[in-house]
Amino acid sequence: MSSIEFRNRPRGRTGLKAVRLPAVLSSLAAILLVAALVAWLLVRRAAGPAADPMAGYITDVSVLEHEYAAAGGTVLTSDETRQLFQRAADLARQGQWIAASELLETASKTAAVPVVFNDLGVLYEDMGDRSRMVNAFREALARSANYQPVLRNLARQRDITVAEARPVTHEVEPNSTNTTANVIAIESQVDGEIAAGQNDIDTFKFAAPPAPRDTLALDIAARSPNLRLGWNIYDDGVREIARGTELPKPGDPVHFTFAPPPNATLYVSVWGMDQTAGPYRLSLKALKAFDAYEPNDDIFHASPIPAAGAIQANIMDGKDQDFYSFLADRSGTIDIDLENDTSTFVPGMTVFGPDQRTIGFAPDAKGRGASLHYSVAVEAGQKYYVQVWPVLDHSAGDYKLRLEPR
Repeated sequence: MSSIEFRNRPRGRTGLKAVRLPAVLSSLAAILLVAALVAWLLVRRAAGPAADPMAGYITDVSVLEHEYAAAGGTVLTSDETRQLFQRAADLARQGQWIAASELLETASKTAAVPVVFNDLGVLYEDMGDRSRMVNAFREALARSANYQPVLRNLARQRDITVAEARPVTHEVEPNSTNTTANVIAIESQVDGEIAAGQNDIDTFKFAAPPAPRDTLALDIAARSPNLRLGWNIYDDGVREIARGTELPKPGDPVHFTFAPPPNATLYVSVWGMDQTAGPYRLSLKALKAFDAYEPNDDIFHASPIPAAGAIQANIMDGKDQDFYSFLADRSGTIDIDLENDTSTFVPGMTVFGPDQRTIGFAPDAKGRGASLHYSVAVEAGQKYYVQVWPVLDHSAGDYKLRLEPR
């Protein structure tokens, strides 16, 4: 390419040397490029840690499997859930954050565990969706208050504190439906208020405690003498679990106990009956009603017990059943006695052989509070199983189980 020369005439001692235009333009372009780069770096620094789209994102499917087993008490058998988790990680690496988040939202329906919500929070961070990021991290902390991956991700944030991302303790409007429900945690109190003249409904989302299955107590205290509390509990499929059926008096509190599946996603809605309004306080508490041998609700999770001696346990509610295994140390007969410790429990007892097939039933209990006796022939070195279960759906209570060889 030819150059263009600019000269002063007449030439002499004061004349300027020729200046080549391409050199000027090249220098100017370099300066502009450096300035643009500096500006870009300043903007990225101000925007926070999202420069690395995978920062804080967990891709290891074994983490998902471990958390699922710990929360639900069973292994993850769904290949679809694993594939959703892995495919979401692949899309996240490619920067396809919206598609990845949609897959994780689907996975959270069958595996509502902290790692899924942690990864959702990271994706929403990269998408610049602060509200969804906070809510996803809140879902994780509602299930594990000190979940380190989420706490580390929150520490990277410049405009949000850990306290802001924890489950709410004061109602935040709007929260009238399950899609806008406030995320709350077990073992905490939440203050809310039913607004006057607005048909106000307050909805809260919470996770049942991890395995073993436990009894929860829902308490709602009316903090206004005029408020007549209406309430219901429903699951993630919007199936109603319980509802206040009696017409309460103004100011009456609510107390209700129930035993949902471990780690189930649940909702509780509160409103004022007959257009009443006012403040209230809601709490959910795990009662630790399970015995020391849980979880043992099926024969594959039978709790081992000695072939001689007694144990103390309970049937928590009408849906509970207990399985035990024992190893016969000699051939002969073992007497199995169930001593009922309550006046309401109606027990049933089944015995299974080493092949896990039924070999006998104890005689029917003679009404509430009755005890049971059954004898079974055993062979040395073989494993046997005992099942204790409620004959009546709403029957529950404490019992002693005693094994005595003879």
